[in-house]
Amino acid sequence: MLPQDLSAAIHIGHRTQPQKLNPAACIALAIACFASGGVWAQSAGQPAAAAPADTGLEEIIVTARQRNESLQTTPVSVTAINVANLEETHAITIQDISGSVPNVFIQKQPSGGEAAAISIRGIAFADIEKSFDPAVGVVIDGIYSGTNTGQLLDFFDVASIEVLRGPQGTLFGRNTTAGVINVRRTLPTGEYGGEAEVSYGNYATSQEKGVFNMPLIKDVLALKLFEDHTNTNGYVRDVTTGTEGPQSTTNNFGAALLYTPTTSFQGLLTLEAQNFDGTTENSSGNITGFLVCKAAPAVECNRNYSNDLYTNFSQFPTPSNYTSPAATLELTQDLSGNFKLKSITGWRNSTELYLTDYDATSIPFYETIRNQYYRQFSQEFRLSGNITDTLDVVSGLYYFNSRYDIQATTLLGPLLGNRETNQFAGQTSKSYAGYADLDWQFAEQFRLSLGGRMTHDEKIFNNAFPGSFAANASDDWNKFTPKVSVDYRPNSVVMIYASFAEGYRAGGFNGRASTLQTSLTPYQPETVDSYEFGVKTETTDRRLAFDAAVFYSKYNNKQESIIRLTPPGSPSPQETVVANAATAKIYGFETEITARPIQALTLNLSAGYLDSHYDSFETLNATTLKPINLSGLSLIFNPKWTASASASYAMPTAVGMADLTGSYRHIASYFTSITPDPSNPNPAAPTLNYLSSKTRPYNPVDLSAGLTIDRVALHPKVNLYVRNLLDDRGEATETVVPGLFASVTPREPRTFGVELGVKF
Repeated sequence: MLPQDLSAAIHIGHRTQPQKLNPAACIALAIACFASGGVWAQSAGQPAAAAPADTGLEEIIVTARQRNESLQTTPVSVTAINVANLEETHAITIQDISGSVPNVFIQKQPSGGEAAAISIRGIAFADIEKSFDPAVGVVIDGIYSGTNTGQLLDFFDVASIEVLRGPQGTLFGRNTTAGVINVRRTLPTGEYGGEAEVSYGNYATSQEKGVFNMPLIKDVLALKLFEDHTNTNGYVRDVTTGTEGPQSTTNNFGAALLYTPTTSFQGLLTLEAQNFDGTTENSSGNITGFLVCKAAPAVECNRNYSNDLYTNFSQFPTPSNYTSPAATLELTQDLSGNFKLKSITGWRNSTELYLTDYDATSIPFYETIRNQYYRQFSQEFRLSGNITDTLDVVSGLYYFNSRYDIQATTLLGPLLGNRETNQFAGQTSKSYAGYADLDWQFAEQFRLSLGGRMTHDEKIFNNAFPGSFAANASDDWNKFTPKVSVDYRPNSVVMIYASFAEGYRAGGFNGRASTLQTSLTPYQPETVDSYEFGVKTETTDRRLAFDAAVFYSKYNNKQESIIRLTPPGSPSPQETVVANAATAKIYGFETEITARPIQALTLNLSAGYLDSHYDSFETLNATTLKPINLSGLSLIFNPKWTASASASYAMPTAVGMADLTGSYRHIASYFTSITPDPSNPNPAAPTLNYLSSKTRPYNPVDLSAGLTIDRVALHPKVNLYVRNLLDDRGEATETVVPGLFASVTPREPRTFGVELGVKF
């Protein structure tokens, strides 16, 4: 028997004119009508939807430890996202879970196609440069993504999203210091069926998406086809060019084949591609005193960060293009003795071309063109099973190989010498690892988990500025990362656990280096020791579930991205350097509550608190290039509070099921730049981040109302949504180059629209 579809859904294509339906969407709807023609007569006289039985909260099964186990008995901090509720409010990418999961913050990177800046428990790395490893691992169908680009995944056709908080140094691909976002998409069902949906909203936004399942060989070979096409004109007005942005057209499509010749073997092959065409939009964050303001019109400096950010002054269009085909092969063989052997093979290529006006003014000052190629390959073999009734194991071998090459052109205006510089850089990365994780119930109410991973990383880096210098460097690192936890279950509804885990992120080289010394100087690995104590409980009638955890993390050689000026005569006036902060400490707590007071109503509450600081952080001053201690500065993308509240209500009507969903999120203010503020009266010992890079608190409210008509075939559905109802505007990110310029990315304003869909 073929596996059942876990959430069956995904997008179908469309044209750039939002008022016209794309032929692909028409085809999807036609297929729906054809495939369900025989169902229409059967559905047309069925009774209206009945209220489901009153059974309390459903049990949630997660794979956070590469085992299928109940969320409430998993001794780690993990949140299972309700994908259906997010889709109701027109959540498009994983960015929309930001704030709804305690101490998790996700922001779109403005200068990279579908790139994400993700922070979990205060640890983030917001850079699209591919010489740097992400601090947060995004794992899609078992494949670790080695770059931030392409991480803003669409929700359609997603079966589950699990967010693991804290270092993951044992079970998920390459080690990460902050956490993992684990995404699983739906499996082919082996039966005829699918979904199609079109939506239209303000800012000329439209989306068509669809998924179609069919059997190729009954009970042996199943096929799933999927496509998503989204277009928007954007919400920022460029008064210089008379255009709107950030414009984007995305098209994600593919096919999955599920092969099940016997009950003991399963093979899943997924072929897909992500395509993104659009523009990058940076608003001016410049102030009097920056060099750019000596020539830019006065109206383009010293702007109001609440409203002015939605008007910019870039002197020419800034196109952005990203294309990424990928393939995943997952083979699973059941062995004797309750053991299972799994092979997971992943391949992805990407090409990128971006033109960015970083100073965001109408004068030529500092613009870049980045033409980049990237590919990655990974192979994992995993053996898991029960050694005895009280002891099970997950073990494996892992290999990761990536290569990137970039040609970066920097265009400098008259104030910077009116010149053009070209950089040619590339890097090959290899990682080898072996791991094991044991789970031992050594007493009736106690369980011990022990895990460890041995990792070897190698990097070979080349960097050249023709006419200036050429550099070649290499380095390698070895690290063993342990994990141990113990949990106690005094009864069937309470679990208390304590754990220790060490995370590790490999060292590397500065891909944005524009001096010989920086090119040849590697930054060292980052490690984190994390201690956690938590409790998970629920009432006996499963009406209420309560989870809470406190944690303390100590970072050694923490990697931070610093932008600083270069010495006179360098090819570029500034460079990005990854420096190792000596130590940093973070502690906090998290709590999540889920309640179902009546069967039709589900309530969710969450809150996370962070307190973080550098113990010491010694580097070079961004302008004088003399030693400086940055210990007083705050970590970036590190809101002190995150909180959320949501409710979903499903009620039967005379024609079908009505759904009402609402959510509120709070993200406290945070800094987006680690640059010291120049107004500090004691610049030799800075205690303040650049003040304009501190955002206002963000409080989006999202609402939706939907109706699914069950009395007719195709089960048509209409859904009305509004996002950021109160139009909470302001700054999302800011990049500061001390003394030269600052560029800002604004938040998404209020959006609203309607969705129409069918299911067959």
